Amino acid sequence: MLARLIWFAVFAMMIVSGCEDQCNDCDWKPDQEIGSIEVSFGYSEDTLDMTGVGEVLPFIVMVRNRDGTPLPGIKTYLSLSNPNFGVVEYTNPNLGDTTNSNGVVLCVFRTYGQFGTQSIRASAGQYTDIQTIAIHDYSGSVNALSLLATPSILEADNDGIALSTISATVVNEFNQGIPGRTVEFTVNGGELTEAPPTDSNGRTQCYWIADHLCGEYMVSARAGSIADSVRITVSCNPGVPYFYVSTATTFVEADSSEEVEVLVAAVLRNSVYEGVPDALILVSTTGGTVPQSLHTNGAGVCTFVWQFADEFGIFRLFAEYEPWALRDTLLIEIRHTP
Repeated sequence: MLARLIWFAVFAMMIVSGCEDQCNDCDWKPDQEIGSIEVSFGYSEDTLDMTGVGEVLPFIVMVRNRDGTPLPGIKTYLSLSNPNFGVVEYTNPNLGDTTNSNGVVLCVFRTYGQFGTQSIRASAGQYTDIQTIAIHDYSGSVNALSLLATPSILEADNDGIALSTISATVVNEFNQGIPGRTVEFTVNGGELTEAPPTDSNGRTQCYWIADHLCGEYMVSARAGSIADSVRITVSCNPGVPYFYVSTATTFVEADSSEEVEVLVAAVLRNSVYEGVPDALILVSTTGGTVPQSLHTNGAGVCTFVWQFADEFGIFRLFAEYEPWALRDTLLIEIRHTP
């Protein structure tokens, strides 16, 4: 890095002198004496770490004769392997692509914000030099990802729901937050809400929701090749009654002549998760046919058939156990097949 800074200081002096240099010898163009042409970035690294559109990389093109003497007034030809990545600009507007009295063309490569491999090709006479650089998104290179669950130890509320905020922070090599980064979250139980891309501080968050779940669960996050995980522990609330309805499928395809039957189960448990027998469950729907009421068996479970005949669309089922004011709903889609 020190060597690069020293070279840039020298390069800046060359730019100043180059801007004033009108190249009095520029009418001398001994192409036949050209011995070499060289593209130089002034340092040994071949990686350009960019953080945005419009950033520039200074470089020079040097032309010498066979004895190594700089040649002024030589017109050079520059091209890029990937023109969509950026453009070459000349620092000395008076000389442009022609060497000054030091046999040098002062240039900059200006990025368009694209990242990948870029080759700069310079030619003069029969001689050519090509230098290749790897343009990296320096600001977006993920160096670390940290994950936090708040809280990480919790108890279900009176409705049997446990909720935790999952926060992720993505930083680069300098511990600076990386904005606009997508973080992928996964969990081995419960549900995760969708997380937006990281904000200007490299942070994003989502919510983990557990419905009548107890135990330990692992939330994992990944950004590129960097990953982290956090453990959440949920203790059961013994004072929470438990009631839900479920079905093996929420989507059925049928034609107009086909009757559809969907098996539904309702489960009722008391505050210590024991099945409640002979409990009256009330049922209603927005479509199809179901029994309006039925009783649970000894395990606190009742099953019934939700029937459809030539009905298509999305339908909702409502189930209720009135004594404890417990309710649950279920959605199903019946799609018509031609």
